Amino acid sequence: MASGVRTVKFPGRRLDSGSGAALGPLMATAWQEGATAVALDLSSVVYIDSLGISVLISQYRKRPPEGKIVLCALTDYVRDVLEVTQLFRIFDAFDSVEAAAAALG
Repeated sequence: MASGVRTVKFPGRRLDSGSGAALGPLMATAWQEGATAVALDLSSVVYIDSLGISVLISQYRKRPPEGKIVLCALTDYVRDVLEVTQLFRIFDAFDSVEAAAAALG
């Protein structure tokens, strides 16, 4: 992976009010370590609700000015929710971590 690209794997199966707080420290660490882009691996997430969507938007707003966040390895359910909520307007998505890393360079 390119030196400025970090992968952050969300640790839970649900991205909601109970688990969403886990993402903030993981993303903060990536940015503090000098990441210019983060590939957010959501492969283990089988459920996302409105609070999970809020968590993603919050992380988008907290990224450094030149920072980029892409989503990768989405389950069908998560992909459907993100399509309905039009989050693909602000997040690019890739089928795998490897595809995201290749795109980020």
